[in-house]
Amino acid sequence: MKALVSFLLALLLTSSLSAQENLPQGSHHNKIDDLKTLPDIQKLLISLDPYDSNFVVTDSIGALYESKKRCKYLMDSLGAKMWVKVDLDGNGYTDMIVSGMIDEYFRSYCIMDSGNSHLYTVRLTTLEFQPATYPVVKMIGGQCAILYYNTRDKHHYNDSLELLHVDTLIFRKGFLTELNLHPSNHFISKIQFHLESVWGDFRSVALDANGPETCGLYNTPKGKSIFKEAADLLNYSDFTRIDSTYTVQWTDAATGSLYISYDDGERKTIEDYGMQGSYALMHLYDLLLSTERECRRKTK
Repeated sequence: MKALVSFLLALLLTSSLSAQENLPQGSHHNKIDDLKTLPDIQKLLISLDPYDSNFVVTDSIGALYESKKRCKYLMDSLGAKMWVKVDLDGNGYTDMIVSGMIDEYFRSYCIMDSGNSHLYTVRLTTLEFQPATYPVVKMIGGQCAILYYNTRDKHHYNDSLELLHVDTLIFRKGFLTELNLHPSNHFISKIQFHLESVWGDFRSVALDANGPETCGLYNTPKGKSIFKEAADLLNYSDFTRIDSTYTVQWTDAATGSLYISYDDGERKTIEDYGMQGSYALMHLYDLLLSTERECRRKTK
């Protein structure tokens, strides 16, 4: 068994070390192409996301913090870099993945160009206090994927590769989701979502093919479009195969409950304490909660 593990790790490292070579670049010149220095990268990122004004970009984690020298070793072993330019979404404009530190915690961002000189940021890091994160870009099935190695246990950031979690992510229709080469095609008839916080906040929204029920968006082009987007995301993720229960490691988090009716009587329930079960689910929650807020405005 140990020999097999060693072989698989060697195979993984060989693949990762060559992963960030020959990556697709943008064919249209943009502001990201002009970034040459670390201060330039840091200035642009903070201008796009002022909330993280303490974010520090560096070429060497070990140079910043003595305690992170083991992280530098793992980063080098995986072939990860603190920043890399690549056309992540295939729209012909160069994007960028940037990793750095806030205090002694890791954070990774994607700086995206949607065209027409519009830049925006997407956080790869889902935890506020991320012990370690190592993004690697690789082409998989003709798609530009991010192998996002990370650890969610603060006691393990300094340990070995075997303790790292990896998410294989792509940009699909403008947002991050787990890569799935074999999407499903279920007939989804209804999607219900409830959010409940420990502070007593409760929100609820239900959608069918005509859009959100009991809302002014029902049976409108926008309402139907919202349902279509949600159903498409669920089928791309092959929702019947994902876990039914997720939980974060901290307390006082909100719980999201998702109920999906499909294929004439089948039902899938997902309970997500902390609402960070997957990147696809996090995007779905954002879509459903923004719909719920719009419904509340329309019914006032």
